[in-house]
Amino acid sequence: MKVLFCVYGYSPDAELLQPWLTVRQVASVLIASGWEVHLLTDVDKRPTLAGLQHHYVRTMRPSNANEVRTVLEMVAPDRIIVLTTPLNLMFSGWYRFVRCEMIAFLTYPFYTHAELTRALPHLCREDLVTYGRHALVPKFLWTRTLKKYFSAVIAQSNKTAARVAEAAGSGVAAHGLRAGLDLNFWTPAAADPSRTRSFVRFLYAGSPKAIRGFDLLLDAFRRLGSRDAELRILARGSTDAEVNAIRRRIDSRLGELRDRVEIVGGWMERERYREELRAADVAVLPFVLVPSELPVSVLECIACGTPVIATDIDGLPEAVGSAGMIVRSGSAAALSAAMRDLAMDSDRIRQLRAHCIDNRKNMLDWDSVGREWLQVLSA
Repeated sequence: MKVLFCVYGYSPDAELLQPWLTVRQVASVLIASGWEVHLLTDVDKRPTLAGLQHHYVRTMRPSNANEVRTVLEMVAPDRIIVLTTPLNLMFSGWYRFVRCEMIAFLTYPFYTHAELTRALPHLCREDLVTYGRHALVPKFLWTRTLKKYFSAVIAQSNKTAARVAEAAGSGVAAHGLRAGLDLNFWTPAAADPSRTRSFVRFLYAGSPKAIRGFDLLLDAFRRLGSRDAELRILARGSTDAEVNAIRRRIDSRLGELRDRVEIVGGWMERERYREELRAADVAVLPFVLVPSELPVSVLECIACGTPVIATDIDGLPEAVGSAGMIVRSGSAAALSAAMRDLAMDSDRIRQLRAHCIDNRKNMLDWDSVGREWLQVLSA
């Protein structure tokens, strides 16, 4: 069987980020199963995965449809998997050249206008452009394209799969296939870290962007107003100048509580990152919108035994389950209330930590995820 992944922005630098991480891991399982796997992308850098055959085109936009067509005719795949958003469903003129079954891998949660409206006050101009252009695509147009060209869709949350299935109708099969994790690496700490200190350590992991709820977190921590809580920010990859800029934002928002916030920037090996997750009492990931449907950081925290406070956006509630708390997105008051509840109840944190261990048993490693994809692609 020969399969072609059509993936914008795929490069060796992005292989540890979603959705490219899933593409790489699934491709690895397919190759190991004897499939011939090809990658069509608009980045002229060869992937690191042995056996993944790379094909570069300048762009996958309609203006370059003939170059894409040339690759399609040369590879002659049995299946094509396309990373899909509302916008590229509207503007991918090369679909008409496909002569085999196409499956859409949804890399955008297909937000409703109500969800986007709620997020608007918290988005920067760049995010407004990115998400606004998807929202401007009428629902009937992207569903028409799905029905015309695709036999199935794959989403990493059941919520998105159900939403698209309802819109596209019975002619398009919808599959909710979870993201995987290296469960041999992301393991809990041997001992409960909260027993070694007298305060609660909240952890924020990720870039300090408004779309990830960073400013909301600072407002929530200010509302918390507790000297018995610490906020640790893992701004991995941030330069000294960027860390200083983050510090200025913290100083301006938190006043005298600023000394309860610690920032860790610069390069961080994943072993060090794992230890940071293990050492936290609670991870706070207050996404306003989820850029790639299901952030793998949520799964990493839970697998390490660290409860998560997350928001009610897309697949986050089903990913967190009983291993944390879910609050309304965009609400600093709701976030602060959840943080206060846990800061005042160490027994509750220990209960949630136990739920993390239970939830971890139901997580899938990447081999298992790859086999689920294999079943869908073989049908």
